[in-house]
Amino acid sequence: MRRYRQLVPCLLAAGVAFSVHIPALFARFVYADMAQVLENPWIRDLRHIGAIFGGGVWSFRSGNASSNYYRPAMHTIYALEVRLFGFEPWGFHLVNVLLHAAVSALVVLLVSRLVSDLRTREAFPAFLSPALAAGLLFATHPVHTEAVAWVASLPELSFTLFGLLSFLAFIRSEGTWNRWVWISVGLFFASTLCKETALVLPALLGLYELLRRRPSPGDLLRRLAPFAVAAAFSLALRFRALSGFAPEARWSELTTFQCVLNAFPLFAKYLLKLVLPIDLNAFHLLHPVLSPLEPRALVGVFVAVAFVAASVLALRRSALVFFSLQAIALPLLPVLYIRVVGENAFAESYLYLPSLGFSILCALALFQLPGTRGRAALLAGLVALYGAGTAFRCMGWRDNYTLFRDTASKSPGHFHPQESLANALFERGELDAAIDRYRIALSLSPSQVNARRNLGVAYLRTGRVDEAIAELSVVTAMASGEPKAHAALGFAYERKGLLDAAVVEYEKGLALDPDAAEAHNNLGVAYWKLGRTGRAAERFAAALRLQPGNRRYAENLGLCSELPRFPSK
Repeated sequence: MRRYRQLVPCLLAAGVAFSVHIPALFARFVYADMAQVLENPWIRDLRHIGAIFGGGVWSFRSGNASSNYYRPAMHTIYALEVRLFGFEPWGFHLVNVLLHAAVSALVVLLVSRLVSDLRTREAFPAFLSPALAAGLLFATHPVHTEAVAWVASLPELSFTLFGLLSFLAFIRSEGTWNRWVWISVGLFFASTLCKETALVLPALLGLYELLRRRPSPGDLLRRLAPFAVAAAFSLALRFRALSGFAPEARWSELTTFQCVLNAFPLFAKYLLKLVLPIDLNAFHLLHPVLSPLEPRALVGVFVAVAFVAASVLALRRSALVFFSLQAIALPLLPVLYIRVVGENAFAESYLYLPSLGFSILCALALFQLPGTRGRAALLAGLVALYGAGTAFRCMGWRDNYTLFRDTASKSPGHFHPQESLANALFERGELDAAIDRYRIALSLSPSQVNARRNLGVAYLRTGRVDEAIAELSVVTAMASGEPKAHAALGFAYERKGLLDAAVVEYEKGLALDPDAAEAHNNLGVAYWKLGRTGRAAERFAAALRLQPGNRRYAENLGLCSELPRFPSK
């Protein structure tokens, strides 16, 4: 009966978590999913497992291998998903939703033990307990939408799953050296391979031990020593794969003091999103503070001081409240230093594990209210409100167009959302709208080569050849190593009738990318128009070697030995 009473709240939390995220199952791949899943050769064959554990997150991309992230478990799980679902988006989204449901169930189990171990003065009914309330609030909190609805956020879900399992196994060991300790260490190590933030778990375990058993410093260090060894091994793998701890130093224009200073307004913003999960956005624009006298810096410092004061007060009155506050702060510490996080320094998915502490605090506050009916009604209303917000936000992640239409409107002053919306419009065939959006993006960051090249291609497809030539000429001058830009410029020159110039650009592009079959074919067409049939045949043959089944290339090659006819592009 005791197990049954524990199982029902877990299943309820998991079921609610799955239900409110059902809209995510109908979403496509978006944003970084394109590169990490669709363009990732590592996940197509399990023989790449050595490369997965020996490289960074982006090491599978030639010329873009540098990264501050080492997450081999992400590629491994993606590879398993490919075996199960192929490259169907619903399968990847299903795994994310199931992981979130599992984590929500684990929250119920963990909070049940924390309430029992750290707050023993009150007894709660099994079917309306702080554990169930915390699980339901965690399951439905709208700020989790990014972590669950975005396939690329798999590391958040997986590291939290393994981390909570590790925590539960540690609690199960009951302060003794038994198999549960080693199970906990193994799960912790697996969590570190999912995401770097898992390295804060030993701090939470140590805090639990201090609050629960009050061991001596020596006993506590011995208890946590295996976790330190596992962390050191994980860091060694990371250092070897990345050739450093965090080789990419971002925000180089800021001093170290300014980078630390920006942690305070970031922390305040994270707390605000936990308390008030509205205006959710896939790309939060960071305007760094440069002086401690700026209002946002002062507010951030005030919030941090208030948080510390609340923690000190909680330590005197409630061990569980104190632990919950630290469960918010500790997982956020690694992402508050913007030097290693990146341009998109604030991400809602970073709140996935910290929201555990917030959910516990909300549940404890709820149970300060008198009367079971009042508690149940308030909990049901809050869960319904959260659930509706989550389901609605999931629909915003349906595809790139839906996502970046929203993101561009909420972050109008940043280049990336504008370019991403332009790319989505381009893919939808809305070329005039895409052109306008590319212009907006380039007005914010004129040196972006890809956006300028895509703008030139959009001009070309709408018949604005002169504008295409002007734009693509700028691209090739800015970055001569862009084979696609040379190919597009060659095509534009050909459309203009400037065949000799077209040949020059096609050849430049092929010198950079000799495996571009379409560029070989287009160069062949240009040679044909110039009457150089022999050179045309060479290019058509090269295109056919690269794509043997392409009928168009085969027909073009066949034309070279027949009566003159016009080859097809």
